[in-house]
Amino acid sequence: MYHKTKILFAAAALCLIAACSPDMWGYYFDYKCREAYFGNATINYTSEWFKPQILKEIEERTDITASKIFQALPLDVYDHEDLKQRLKSLYGYDDIIDECFSQIISQ
Repeated sequence: MYHKTKILFAAAALCLIAACSPDMWGYYFDYKCREAYFGNATINYTSEWFKPQILKEIEERTDITASKIFQALPLDVYDHEDLKQRLKSLYGYDDIIDECFSQIISQ
């Protein structure tokens, strides 16, 4: 029983990783590509729980580029709190990052 529980927990953790970091990054990067190609774009899926617009807001208010955001998304970033802490530890901007996360998540 313990072994099955451990496997289920690991699978759930992988689903959370896949649901937060890659989806959040994927929709944000889609926006960045459309913006670069067409000159303007809107970010999609802003009502989803992973809130890709957080990354857009951080990039607009700091010098944290899309490349730097991507570098902050290793496999041990499981949720918004992990990502927020990783961005702050790598790049600073603690107040701005906290504000971006809290404003957008509370919407």
